[in-house]
Amino acid sequence: LSVDEPLPPLHPVNPRASKRWRVVSVQDLGGWMVHELVFYLDGNCSQRARRHLRPLESGHRRGFSASNAFDQWVSATDEYFWYSQEAGPGEAWLGSEFLR
Repeated sequence: LSVDEPLPPLHPVNPRASKRWRVVSVQDLGGWMVHELVFYLDGNCSQRARRHLRPLESGHRRGFSASNAFDQWVSATDEYFWYSQEAGPGEAWLGSEFLR
């Protein structure tokens, strides 16, 4: 959101809507690297969710926290990414909790 845009409502439009979303790897992994994960507020993927989010994760290697995957910095030389710990199928996941 820019300074001119209104804040999201304090109460979700649908109070039964989920506030926690994640992506899960179904592969057996030595480690999963995610450079950027984006959630959108609409079905057309035009309204990016940027504020009032808390990163959630299954665990990470030292120096590669979940916040790195939500920093809005993506390039071929991006050295800031989330790197999971070694995980079996369905054990590595990364997501966000929508606080508002």
